[in-house]
Amino acid sequence: MLKHMIYLRYVSWIDWFLTRTVNLYKNRTRTIYSNGTKYLQRTYLKKNGIFPAIFIHRFYASDQDFFPHDHPFEKSWSLILCGSYREIKVVPNKNWFDTVYKPGMINVISNKEYHKITMLSNPIWTLFFAKKSSKDWGFYDKETGEHIPWQEYTARNNNYILDMDGNPSTLLDE
Repeated sequence: MLKHMIYLRYVSWIDWFLTRTVNLYKNRTRTIYSNGTKYLQRTYLKKNGIFPAIFIHRFYASDQDFFPHDHPFEKSWSLILCGSYREIKVVPNKNWFDTVYKPGMINVISNKEYHKITMLSNPIWTLFFAKKSSKDWGFYDKETGEHIPWQEYTARNNNYILDMDGNPSTLLDE
C-alpha cells in the first residue's frame, strides 16, 4: 500500500513537472492527432547534432492506426519516466514481439522494425533520444508486406499535427 502511494505521488510530481517544462518550450511542442483523437505531444528539447536529439513525449492514447508504424531515425531510445505501455513490434518477414515497458525501462527502437503502442496506464511520459533521420517513416501493411509512406496513410486516416496554439503544423524532426 505504501509503495503504491509513493508511486502515485511520483507520477503526480512527474506529470506536474513535465507539464510545466513543456509549457516553457511552447514554440517547440507539437500535438499529433490520429484518427481525429489526441495521441501524442512531442516537445523538442535538443535538435540533432553530434549528440542525439532529445524529445519529451506525453502519450494521450494508444496507437489508433490499424497498421504498425516505423521511425525515420537511424536508432532511437525511449526512457519511460512514468506510466507503462505494451508494445507489439515486428521486423518485416520475421517474428512479432510483445513487450511491456514500465518506468525506468529503456525501449530501443530501430528504423528497420515497425511497432504499435497500447497504453496500460495514464499518464505516460517518456524521454526520447533519436539519432538523425535516415529515411521517411510509414506504416506496415501486414497483408501485403508493403511499406505505406506516412503522407499517403495519414491523408486518408484523419491524422494531423497542431502547434500549442492549435494551428496546423509539421514535426520538427529535420
